[in-house]
Amino acid sequence: MNTDTQVYRITGMDCAECARTLEIGVSKLDGVASCSLSYTTAKLHVSGEVAPATVIERVRKLGYDVEEKAEAEGKAKAEAGQKAAAGGFLRFLLQRRSTTLTLIAGMLILPALVFDELLPMLGVSSPLFALMSLTALVLAGAPIAQNAWRALVINHRITINLLMTIAALGAVMLGAYGEAGLVMVLFALGEALEGYTMTRARDGIRTLMDAAPNQATVLRPCIDCRGHMGQDGYSGGPCPFCGLEEQRVEVGDLRIGETIIVKPGERIAMDGRISAGAATVNQAPIT
Repeated sequence: MNTDTQVYRITGMDCAECARTLEIGVSKLDGVASCSLSYTTAKLHVSGEVAPATVIERVRKLGYDVEEKAEAEGKAKAEAGQKAAAGGFLRFLLQRRSTTLTLIAGMLILPALVFDELLPMLGVSSPLFALMSLTALVLAGAPIAQNAWRALVINHRITINLLMTIAALGAVMLGAYGEAGLVMVLFALGEALEGYTMTRARDGIRTLMDAAPNQATVLRPCIDCRGHMGQDGYSGGPCPFCGLEEQRVEVGDLRIGETIIVKPGERIAMDGRISAGAATVNQAPIT
């Protein structure tokens, strides 16, 4: 068993409700002490005596997936290119099976939307419109109904997905096939658009984090200086002769109150106050 905090990158989330469903589902596992999922970063943090395989299995049972780090970084780079390209939302819809089905459903619902809802005065009607609307309802609504069922069975929660499924079935029972299909398609497209927007936001955050340097030059005393060992009774520790010297360290090893040196052309590694010197700073990476 693993008692350390485990971190997973989650895929397949389209809304904050997805994150909430996952967080509750994983927290119900035996051995989980705490569980938190940030929808913004798509990172799941789990601590307690629970095996990683058990966590991943629960995530997949709830209809989502876990990415390996290398795969996640590769996708982030691919998303950066898609963001700049025209038709990014269309490409996003084609990346997953559920969103691809939503795209197909959107095309199937168009005849009913145009002739039954927007232009009924034209008098164009066909039983085929109802059949296409029902097909759109099934294609767009199946993933939503599955997520609703999983949340109900595993988490014992009534979610918006369940309410939308009930509403669509009620419309079908009333014979309003076009309305049933249209509502479900619009709901699915809305969730997909929210997921696409958040994907772009995550990509921007990752790009900003990549712009930050991993190392910094810090002023620290020379420890256990071999060159002055034994001089004037010096037997170790901070060297009184060398004073502070430049050392290259990882950013994570920096301590509050230390002085770092930013040389011309270098990126600033950490927040702080300028104690000496003057320079022009390029803020383009964060603006």
